[in-house]
Amino acid sequence: MVRNVAVMLALLGAGPLPAALAGDVDMFVARYRTDEVFRFDGRTGERLGVFAALENIATGCVGPDGLLYFIQYGRNSRIWKFDGGEGVLVREALLYATALCLTPDGNLLVCHDSGTIIKLDRNTGRGIDTFEPAPRAIGNLTFGPDGKLYATDPLYDRIFHWDGHTGAFLGEFTRGGGLDAPGTLAFGPDGHLYVASANRVLRYDSLTKQLLGVFIDGRRAGINVGPSIAFGPDANLYVASTPGVWRFNGASGQLIDRFTHLKYPGQILFRPPDGVECDRIKRFRTRCKNGLLTCIIRSDLPEGTRVHVRNNDETSFARVDARGRGKVRFENQTNEPHNVSIPWCRGIACPLLRCEGDKCRD
Repeated sequence: MVRNVAVMLALLGAGPLPAALAGDVDMFVARYRTDEVFRFDGRTGERLGVFAALENIATGCVGPDGLLYFIQYGRNSRIWKFDGGEGVLVREALLYATALCLTPDGNLLVCHDSGTIIKLDRNTGRGIDTFEPAPRAIGNLTFGPDGKLYATDPLYDRIFHWDGHTGAFLGEFTRGGGLDAPGTLAFGPDGHLYVASANRVLRYDSLTKQLLGVFIDGRRAGINVGPSIAFGPDANLYVASTPGVWRFNGASGQLIDRFTHLKYPGQILFRPPDGVECDRIKRFRTRCKNGLLTCIIRSDLPEGTRVHVRNNDETSFARVDARGRGKVRFENQTNEPHNVSIPWCRGIACPLLRCEGDKCRD
């Protein structure tokens, strides 16, 4: 049963706003001990109140409509969608549904503890297709930039993958090699696969399947890495760990700060999700002189769109104006190589050999 929730609309102005207009970036964190989903300002970490509540809440995802979709776990599992307040039932009578993710075409993929995987229409809940079943129950699902489906097997320390178009089971992506009760899977802006695993975050090359090493070690960072991780639109990695959500540099793995405070945090979701419409960025230029590195973007993106730009380990953003142009500056740069790129947009990059009179156009 869905519980009534008083959403803190005063923080947004009078009355509810459409999901797409509710703010530049929202971060949502599920707290399973209280069956609640909290909403935070995704830029500042300010807590904006309880967004939704659902008994026996399990995993969820953000739809292309900006709504949140969550599984209500049980013998007769249900899928609900939320835009604040009470949820709307999408589908019921799912036997012990354990994992949920968004498909590349904007529908839902749900897995049962038997390993059955079903594709559902996001609006009607109607079954569209099935994937070959997993060998056993799945802990987490996600699609990669290669269009394949990836899933964890937390009991036997494995990661499986499927052909995302045909649903054919492709076997093990990897097993062992440091995997220990793997939790959330997340693909980074570099295209690599990141896995929460026993107080660490491991990084894998998604093409060769090679373990690239430990990206975050919870002991060294002074936290207990929880089972939930997520990359934000700023290309940094967010990690759930009581008492809060911690932010790490998405390129170096260095701890930045505790982004927000929350006891017993679970799954982390961002709205809008990572990235921008990369094909709408028409030109990306950088130049560096006297320690000032300037990046200029030309696009047909809507006015006000935030485009994040990464300069080595530093990330900032440009806000697109009415002409589709944006600019960001990085000050006090040293005269050394700079790898300047737009996270999530593979191939849009301008490497500079030095920061004295060098420039690049992509």
